[in-house]
Amino acid sequence: MRPGVAHPSTGEPFKLRRWWDTFKTVILQLGSTGPMVLLAAALPFVGGLTLLGVQHLIAPWMRGHVAWGVPLFVGAFSLLGGMALLPSYANSALAGWVYGPLPGTLIAMTAMTGAAAVGYLFGRRATHQRVAGVLAAHPRGQLIYDGLLNSGKLKALLIITLIRIPPVPPFAVTNLLMGSARVWFPGYLLGTFIGILPRTAMVVLAAASLKHFDLRQPHHYGFVLYYAASILLAAAAIGWMAHRTVSRLCRQ
Repeated sequence: MRPGVAHPSTGEPFKLRRWWDTFKTVILQLGSTGPMVLLAAALPFVGGLTLLGVQHLIAPWMRGHVAWGVPLFVGAFSLLGGMALLPSYANSALAGWVYGPLPGTLIAMTAMTGAAAVGYLFGRRATHQRVAGVLAAHPRGQLIYDGLLNSGKLKALLIITLIRIPPVPPFAVTNLLMGSARVWFPGYLLGTFIGILPRTAMVVLAAASLKHFDLRQPHHYGFVLYYAASILLAAAAIGWMAHRTVSRLCRQ
């Protein structure tokens, strides 16, 4: 090999191509679940853009009908968010601006938990356990799946919480995949509530301080730092537990 020339099997283009090939293989193995995952990732973005166009009508109306607007708010987002038609960020921001910091956080979390339940149940019925089937086709993935989600309720709760802390993977995608994987439902709801509470509260507090509601305003460096730190924390914790699980199973 000539000096200064990277081996084709270790260069960056090869790594990107291998990642892309793996991604395509997994999507194909998921069957009908593959397009559902892609839609769950894309539709909230489209719904958010749509909401931007009508936010000047919806937000003042909600603030003017606080009493009976709460069940309407919770029910609407539980359904629309659960079906990946609205982003979770919009729920938190609207709840914060309409209801204030503490009530807004409680209402937003109730709606988010409802949406998580709807998304889970949809994934459970519509995907026919495709995710578990794909993991079974990959020995390492099956080991991690069994070790992290089938080795006790406390560990399942911890993993679900860690997955929910960062905004990646997206809320609707996680709902779908958790339902397809048939994770422990009570632990899924509790882990979802604990995991998304910090970022939901941050958005609610930011929106509650706005004079005029605007979904584009509650962005500042605090969100960026939180998102970056939460992604790194969750990835490191899950990776460490996965490594321990694989090592333990390999010694058996």
